[in-house]
Amino acid sequence: MQMIQRSGLVVWCAGLLIAAGHVAAAGDGVSEERWAEEVRVAAMIDAALAKQWEADHITPAPPADDGEFLRRASLDLIGRIPSVMQAREFLAETSPDKRHECIDRLLEDPRCALHFTNVWRKVLIPEAGSDANLRYLIPSFDTWLRAKLLDNTSYRTMVREILDVDVSGANPYAFTATTPVAFYTTKEIKPENLAAATSRMFLGVRLECAQCHNHPFDHWTRKDFWGYAAFYASLERQQPGPGSFLASIREFLGQRKVRIPDTEDYVEPTFLGGEALPRSSAVRPRQAVSDWITSDGNPYFARMAVNRMWAHLFGVGIVDPVDDISEHNHPSHPELLDSLAGEFRAHNYDLHFLMRSMAFSNAYQLTSRETDPSQSYPQRFAKMSLKGLTAEQVYDSLAEATGRFEPFTVQNPYVFNQQPQRMRFDELFGDESTLAVDRPTTILQSLALMNGEFVAQATHVDQSQTLAGILDFPGFDTGNRVDAVFLATLTREPTGPEREKFVAYVESGGPRMDQRLALSDVFWVLLNSTEFLYNH
Repeated sequence: MQMIQRSGLVVWCAGLLIAAGHVAAAGDGVSEERWAEEVRVAAMIDAALAKQWEADHITPAPPADDGEFLRRASLDLIGRIPSVMQAREFLAETSPDKRHECIDRLLEDPRCALHFTNVWRKVLIPEAGSDANLRYLIPSFDTWLRAKLLDNTSYRTMVREILDVDVSGANPYAFTATTPVAFYTTKEIKPENLAAATSRMFLGVRLECAQCHNHPFDHWTRKDFWGYAAFYASLERQQPGPGSFLASIREFLGQRKVRIPDTEDYVEPTFLGGEALPRSSAVRPRQAVSDWITSDGNPYFARMAVNRMWAHLFGVGIVDPVDDISEHNHPSHPELLDSLAGEFRAHNYDLHFLMRSMAFSNAYQLTSRETDPSQSYPQRFAKMSLKGLTAEQVYDSLAEATGRFEPFTVQNPYVFNQQPQRMRFDELFGDESTLAVDRPTTILQSLALMNGEFVAQATHVDQSQTLAGILDFPGFDTGNRVDAVFLATLTREPTGPEREKFVAYVESGGPRMDQRLALSDVFWVLLNSTEFLYNH
């Protein structure tokens, strides 16, 4: 048993060194000019928020400590907590720019693309996650999306490729396919579904409220809705042939109008705002609306992307709900939203630029602890909001904390995505219909963490690489071991009272009179803590 544990220690330490070496080598591709631009935009964010705080007599929270910041940034940007080695190195670093350098390394880490593949897929084709009959669409869509994110492709380019993808003969079910055609398949190729989805996802306009009647709260009319839907009238879902269950898509380029249901009125493709696509135009309607949505002159496109990314990093959008930018749902900081949208356009819709600028800000680096009652309103951004972890973040953070080996490659992450334990976590923690700051923990989720097979195995002294490494590390006393368990789970060292209590428990051996088992009890307690299950 001793030999097995020492072998586990070697594997565990080697994994930490490889990960640390990869991260340390990354992040060198940002020029000094770009760095200065991002720092400038971060200062703009801080100035806008400070102006609002002063006007509203708000006292902002103090900065997060290094451990809190590292854990937050890691969860936000690569979807998992940092390793013990990464935490130790960051906490020991004395460079005044270490937080900026940390953001750079995380954005250059390939796991960033894997994480945001999950994030953007849930935005773009949420139906595939909630409908078991559509889950086979995920691999081909993810393959395409992951490649774009690894290259840091311009957000505008990605959206244009989605909206104007060649649907002829495309097979979104093929695991080797690289295509976003699943976006159309999940919307059932219906003009009304595509109109509702594209306006809401890319423009922040809830146009679907005008599908059956004029919008009750906004100026959109039923004619506006169906005029916009007419851009997708050329698409038709073909029924599968004998022996096949896969439907294909056909595009009839001559079809340019739709009938408003329950009326005799036909409408032709019309942009939001009232300008119709000229009948003489040689541009395909679907291409025309793609060009319009992603144009620099569109007042909605950049603002919507900025608001969504802000909500991802801060827990709540400048406009909330994030996809409802309307005359009756005003931004908390309208000038800031417009300024960030302008910067996003000016920097070619670069998502990394946008994320760096936001994460470089002092506002992103505030603690989540409320130190003054004036900080309680989330949209003042005077402290960081608590964010419930997604299914993927929970699973990957548990794997990171326990030293569980997760075989995967950037090219084929489905090697591990189809593992039963991961799929079980996705079922239990996958309901993300509510905002991150409002996402509750259910009884089934709690039971899975307390009594589930995954956590039971991962915290067993004979199966956890992390525990094996901590228990067998030369020179570690009980206090060092408790410190290491805290770093592995919560990315911080215990407070004085915590350390005293847990050291005493471990040295007593717990109810089984075994110090090794007692340390695994401490490990289990921390993994089941509320602090572990939230990004803060």
